[in-house]
Amino acid sequence: MSQEKVEIRRNIKTAPTIGTRSTVINRTSHGGGSIMPGGGSRSVSMRMSMGGNSAPSFAQGAVSSMSHKNVANVLDTRAKEKTEMNVLNERFASYIEKVRFVEAQNKALLAEIDRLKKQKNFDASEIKELYEQEIADSRKIIDDLSDEKAKFDATLVSLQDQLEDERRDRINAEKTVDDLSNKIDRLNDQLGNNEGELANLRLRIETLEDENARLKKDKRTLQDDIGRIRADLDEETCKRIQAEMKLQTAEEDCKFQINIYEAEIAELKAMLDRDRSIEMKDIWKGEISKAINELNAQYATEVDRIQAEMQKNYEMQMNEMRAGLNRDNMETMSAREESKKVKGKLNELQPLISQLQAENAMLKSRLDGLQAQYDDECREHESDVQRLQSSIERLQMEMDTVLQELQILQDAKLSLELEIAAYRKLLEAEETNMRRVVEHSSGSRSGGAQLLSDMIVSKGGSGDSQKSSMSHASKRVSLVKSARGDIRFEGCDASGGWVAIKNNGSKAINMKGWTIKKVINGADKYSYTFTAENNAQPGKEMRLVASGMKDEASYGDIIVENFTWAPTGKFVLVDDKSAEKATMDIKIDN
Repeated sequence: MSQEKVEIRRNIKTAPTIGTRSTVINRTSHGGGSIMPGGGSRSVSMRMSMGGNSAPSFAQGAVSSMSHKNVANVLDTRAKEKTEMNVLNERFASYIEKVRFVEAQNKALLAEIDRLKKQKNFDASEIKELYEQEIADSRKIIDDLSDEKAKFDATLVSLQDQLEDERRDRINAEKTVDDLSNKIDRLNDQLGNNEGELANLRLRIETLEDENARLKKDKRTLQDDIGRIRADLDEETCKRIQAEMKLQTAEEDCKFQINIYEAEIAELKAMLDRDRSIEMKDIWKGEISKAINELNAQYATEVDRIQAEMQKNYEMQMNEMRAGLNRDNMETMSAREESKKVKGKLNELQPLISQLQAENAMLKSRLDGLQAQYDDECREHESDVQRLQSSIERLQMEMDTVLQELQILQDAKLSLELEIAAYRKLLEAEETNMRRVVEHSSGSRSGGAQLLSDMIVSKGGSGDSQKSSMSHASKRVSLVKSARGDIRFEGCDASGGWVAIKNNGSKAINMKGWTIKKVINGADKYSYTFTAENNAQPGKEMRLVASGMKDEASYGDIIVENFTWAPTGKFVLVDDKSAEKATMDIKIDN
């Protein structure tokens, strides 16, 4: 359970610009007459301790992360404080005028006293001392308040200058953040363009590689066809050569057979010539001629048959060879034409292939360059992201520090408002007493003399019964806060006009069923129960304004039914399960 306590004596320490000032005013009448009607004595003791260091120290560049709402709240608060100081200054001026008027009346009363002395011969030294003491105390109060006013004015100017510096720093930081954001956007756009161009190049390279592979496949197919055609051509050439060799062999065989038969015939003729005799010639002449004729006929028939058969075979083979040669010639011519076409197409594609290979190499080189550039930009982007992340973390830490200091300043401001309210009440009481004195002393001369006579007559009366309401007016205002969870009390109005709570967490909280109570002297004096529409947003304040102050409510404030929250007492916040979540106790002790 977090707890923080602010005591107003009053000492506030933030930045060392104005030192601590304590003013103690004692007014005491020593058994003599009093300017108050009815005599008596009056002792007035006022203690104020205005804490120096009212200018908080902010970390460099921290306000750049502060929200516009906080800055607007600070400016509004400063404007209200300045207006309040102007009102107090006017009241001080009025008070000084009244003091001067009282001094003039004192002179008149002194003259009246001198006249009465001459008439009645009584000692008015005690009255004189009392008036002199009152005048000295009043002058001291005026001097002290003038000094305090001057210091407050100096503090206000210093705070305004510091706020202006912080505003300029915030504007510069916002410009820097905008520039970095624009640079990141440009880098992201450039990175996207590079990635798109890289994807297009990769797609084009894949298309060119597919086209190159298809052309290579066609080339291999054509080369295979050319090889097959060449093999067929070689085979047909071999067959033709073999057929020609067979034909030549058959012709040589025919010639050889003819030569053999001619040799046999010649031998037979020679034998016939050697064995020729008359008897035999006569006997065998007819038979030999017949046999020779038969042999010649048989030989001629056989030769004709062989020649016809060989001629037939030769013609058949020649026809087959001619048909094969024609077919081979046609296929060869077709293959040659196809080869010429393929060679022409290859010759035509060769420059394109060379160009595509060169373009492919160039694209690969460009791809490598783009990849290297992409890697460099990625590294630079990562370094920028890390640097921005560290800057964001640093600014977040500075913002947390500033928010803590702002919280301390707001607590101090609340305590100061409470003290100003208490001082205002004391001042109003003092003004009332002075007004009463002025009213009593502003009558006719005879009335003043009669009043002075009455005061002298009642001198021995109740010496201590008519004490001023300012007697022993040394006050101490204490403010004690505590919280269980993210919801806590942020502050309240010094006159009881409003009370504020704040959600310090990171998530919104539905306040349905939660209740704020104002406990005075142990009893629940005022209360308000939240509805389902009331959501405490993270980092946002919720103000509950009393109906008596609804004219001063801002947009988004909650107007409650009770006329006031009362300036003192204890605020208690309970959830829908009646569990206490936060408290804020305000006390004004003597």
